[in-house]
Amino acid sequence: MSNWFTDKVNSLVREVRIETQKATAAATGGPRSADELAADLESQARRISGPPSAIELLSKWVDRCDSGHGAFTLGGAREGDHGLAEPLSFYQALLRSQALEAFVEACGRVA
Repeated sequence: MSNWFTDKVNSLVREVRIETQKATAAATGGPRSADELAADLESQARRISGPPSAIELLSKWVDRCDSGHGAFTLGGAREGDHGLAEPLSFYQALLRSQALEAFVEACGRVA
C-alpha cells in the first residue's frame, strides 16, 4: 500500500513539474535547448580566474543539479523538429556538454 501511494505521489509531482516547465517555457518563448546550455556552461568554465571562482562555479553547478529544476530540449525541438518527449535535466545537460572538460583545462591553466 505504501509503495503504491509513493508511486502515485511521485507520478503526480512529475506531472506537475513537467506542466510547470511547459508553462514557464511558453512564457519565456520556448524551452532552452541543451546545446544552448552547453555553450553557456562551457563559456562559464573557460572564464575561471582562480581557485575561488572555480569553487564558486562548481558549487553553482552542484546546486542546480541537486535542485532538479530545468528542462532542456535535445535537438531542434524549438523549431518543431523531433525533440525528446521528456526534457533533459540540468545534470543530464551538464554531462552531455563539454563544460567539465573545459573546467579542468581552465583549472590547469590557472594553477
